[in-house]
Amino acid sequence: MMVKCTLSCKNLNQNAEFNLSDCLMDMSSIDFTKCAAVFEDGNYEIYFACDQYNRTDVESVAVCVNGEQVGNIVLSANTATVEGFTRYRDGIFAKQPFLLHYDLVTLSFILSFVDGSSKEYFTDFLLCVSKRQEDAINIENMLKELIAFDDSQIGEWIFSDAKRGASNSLYEGKWNKRAYKSLNSYIQLLEQVIACYKNNYAYFRMQGKHTIKQSSVLVPYEKVKKISRDSFNWIMQNADQLADVPYTSGIQYQGKNYLPYHLKTDTSQKSWDVYENRVIIAFLRTVLLNAKQISLEFDRDILNEERIISRIHGSFPKEYCAPIITVKSLQVSFCKTLLEKLNRFIGTLQNLYKQYVVLFDFQTLMLTTFPRKTSTFCEIKPYKQVFEIIVRWFQYGEYSLEKERLILQVKTLDKLFEYYCLLRLLKLLADNGYQKADVKEPAFKYFYTSADTHYQNEQEVANTYLLNNHHVMVTLYYQPVISSVQFENDLTLYRTTKPASGKPDYYTPDFVVKFSSSEHDEEYVIFDAKFSSRASIKNYSLPEIIRKYSCELSTTSDIHAPKMVWVLQGRVNSNENAIWRYHNSPLVSIYRPITSFGIVSINTAVEIKQQLWNEIRSNISFL
Repeated sequence: MMVKCTLSCKNLNQNAEFNLSDCLMDMSSIDFTKCAAVFEDGNYEIYFACDQYNRTDVESVAVCVNGEQVGNIVLSANTATVEGFTRYRDGIFAKQPFLLHYDLVTLSFILSFVDGSSKEYFTDFLLCVSKRQEDAINIENMLKELIAFDDSQIGEWIFSDAKRGASNSLYEGKWNKRAYKSLNSYIQLLEQVIACYKNNYAYFRMQGKHTIKQSSVLVPYEKVKKISRDSFNWIMQNADQLADVPYTSGIQYQGKNYLPYHLKTDTSQKSWDVYENRVIIAFLRTVLLNAKQISLEFDRDILNEERIISRIHGSFPKEYCAPIITVKSLQVSFCKTLLEKLNRFIGTLQNLYKQYVVLFDFQTLMLTTFPRKTSTFCEIKPYKQVFEIIVRWFQYGEYSLEKERLILQVKTLDKLFEYYCLLRLLKLLADNGYQKADVKEPAFKYFYTSADTHYQNEQEVANTYLLNNHHVMVTLYYQPVISSVQFENDLTLYRTTKPASGKPDYYTPDFVVKFSSSEHDEEYVIFDAKFSSRASIKNYSLPEIIRKYSCELSTTSDIHAPKMVWVLQGRVNSNENAIWRYHNSPLVSIYRPITSFGIVSINTAVEIKQQLWNEIRSNISFL
């Protein structure tokens, strides 16, 4: 039993055969180094063969790239099995099935049978390469913004996971278990710790808190200042320490005089082993070991990505590139700079720890619980400053590389841009007064059951966010499933059309924003993220988006259509306006369309925050 396809590209001298599977490969398990390369500008003949069914049982075979049909198989009439070559659809493809694609693509074949059923077969993911150079500066800035993002509130939302449970607070005497800030802010906190310990070292050395302890020590006789009963007892037990002397002083025995070489005497010594000093040492050790662990993990992650880059290179001609290489190269470069900075501070922390260990003359365990606020920590300035930096450290939380690791492991440019858009949309809502709703789980990962194998539930970040501002509740959905047969996750949107044979019976826009209040019906805004130029979006993406999310979606509320269906544009031309509206006739300002269509630039070089919010406010009736 065999299902396979063959791709032949004469202009690029490529011929590749692929075995097909009846299920789509899980993107999380992809090894880029094992992905076969296909060329965006390649003119491909595609041959399909399947011996699992009789030719007479199959009505047609559709050819799709990433789920979009590019042609059909012209079935051979002279064979008993299902086989033939592709006839491309009229239009832009012209034997170039991978045109306008980049990064990971999958080729699939949908068999429609005479009895009305269907079956789809997939290749593994293919790495689509192109001669076009993507906007490297834009990608770099996008990465920097994602990695450097420090808003702990939004970070907590994005990385919310119901299985993780509630975080312990500082006031419970334990760590905040997660810190979703940037590595750069973590380094800044280390810098503050270092400055505090450096600035106060001189005080601790000269005037640090201590106790006086009495102890017996063995000293040369000439340095003894006080002789006690214990001294005489020691001499009686150590007669070998006595020596003859030619003078009359000392101990007389049998006509001779003796004096000891050494003598045990009482002395007073400073002891630095007090609670506050133990806290100071323990905290410094805690910070040092924590920073070392972060460095070790980060270095391991970077090394792994470098190996992936090196293995991807060489799998296709030099004049071609894949955006994923650009993304990963910039990821690694930026992260290595941060790692070098972190390691410099670790070296400084190591030296400081040695100095303080020598000064206080004891070592201690790590500081795992919040210390007591003693009078010394309240009243003596250097101790107070150390305590304040400890408070700051506990409030910051136990730093996690979760965010940096997520960005490093992004597998496609599309996914990177989606995360960037998610961040920007949450920030947009937060900047306009929306905070997490007072509910048990204001952000969570919802598992959609109405989807099939074509859909992969988001595993890395939360996909549902509940926010409110006084009387208005906002729900932000990331890649929700809008089904034709059932409702899920409190969405009242549904698909109104029956899909073609073999196609999913649902739509998955990148973002849906639901506005609701007790006094008004729910109103919806739909955003689809496209890392493409405006011309490409207008010519190829927007018509399909309008068809799917306006013509073929409705809601159970009295306002049946989404209020906005807009595209978030990733590739930006500096000569373009940030916002482009589909409806632009003179009467639009008087008679507003039911649904607003448009394109908005979401880019590090463009500040559109207020413009986009104004657009949303003008379309949502109760804002």
